[in-house]
Formats: sequence, structure tokens, C-alpha cells
Amino acid sequence: MTTVEAGGCAQPFRVLLIDNRPERRELMRHLVAATGLVAPDVAEAATLDEATAILDRDVREVVVLEIQLPVTHGIEIVAALRSRRPGLRIVVCSFHHDDATTARALAEGADAYLDKPVSPVSLQAVLRTFASESPSVPGAAP
Repeated sequence: MTTVEAGGCAQPFRVLLIDNRPERRELMRHLVAATGLVAPDVAEAATLDEATAILDRDVREVVVLEIQLPVTHGIEIVAALRSRRPGLRIVVCSFHHDDATTARALAEGADAYLDKPVSPVSLQAVLRTFASESPSVPGAAP
């Protein structure tokens, strides 16, 4: 497995996927694995409650979130995660390509907004940016 090697970091990102549909989580699991930058134990959650339970139990550096939960609820999850774990990196993926949704997600605390369909190359670029911003894996400390 390729690991993140920017800024002296040699550990893969531990990722949490959030989407209310299991088939979309499965697709995202393949997408994040294809980046070569994530640990094999990708966690999954369908709701904010499930996500916070995972984050309380396990260290995760990156959340990849589908905001079509519906969109308002997805953006509320971004805000809730940001307030709970300020160092957590949050990547929103969505078919909503409008500027207002993107701006709102970023204003609520998303670190990146990727339009679907997301490519492994696009996600890999975002993860490399996260790794280069910190000498250690970002968000490891709650």
C-alpha cells in the first residue's frame, strides 16, 4: 500500500465514510482505496449518531461525506463534525454542482468539496494537500 509521505508523514489516513445508502458507501470505499493513501480499515456510518460513535471510539483523520442526505441534513453533519473535532478533515462529495451548496458546505467547515462523479485522482490530490499541511497525520488529536 502506498502511504502518505508528505511532511515526514508515513501513515495512511484513517477514513470514515458517511452516507445513508450502503451501496454508495461501498462505491466510496472503492474510491478511497484507489487513492492508495488510506488505511485498510475504512469505517462507515449512515447517520451523524453512528459517525460520532465511531469518532468517539476510533481515531479518524478524514471524513468523506455525501451531503445528499438530504443536502440540508448533510451540511448540518459537516457543522456538527467540525464543532466536535476541529482537526478532522472533511471532504464533501456531491452531485450538487451549484455554487451556493459548495459555499455553504465550506462555510460550515468542509475542507474540500468534490463534484461527483469523483475520481481517485481528485480525492488523492485532496489527501496529499492535507498531508502537506501538517508534519504529522492531520486531525489525529481530537
